[in-house]
Amino acid sequence: MNLIKGQSGFLLVEAVVVIVVISVALVAMLGMFIQSLQATANAADYTVAASLVQEQMEQMKIKDELFWNSLSFPYQSAAEFISMNKATYTRTTQAELSPLDPEYPVKQRIIKVTVNVEWLGAPKISMVTYVLRELPQFAN
Repeated sequence: MNLIKGQSGFLLVEAVVVIVVISVALVAMLGMFIQSLQATANAADYTVAASLVQEQMEQMKIKDELFWNSLSFPYQSAAEFISMNKATYTRTTQAELSPLDPEYPVKQRIIKVTVNVEWLGAPKISMVTYVLRELPQFAN
């Protein structure tokens, strides 16, 4: 093959090298894209779990005196199964007399309330609060 002076162009080897470099870059970018999608899905699961914990905690705070008076401590609710965003969450609630409670001979008691949410492939999310309630079962 005769080359004309001043003629420029690409060789087949150069074209193959460019295709390989671009392919490697695209595969790396695709991997990062997949990881970001997984991170977004995990963040969505954690957000749902946190809102389920907060919702139950607020429900426990507004329970009436009849509920608290009828409890025997330690209390554990039955597991609730909640399906959202293609995941099933398990929510449990515990209430116990707090180790901070001085156990004075009065009706008021410090109650430790714990709400847990678990779902497949993730650690459990917990929230703890303390409530002060008059409990007639502890009256003098």
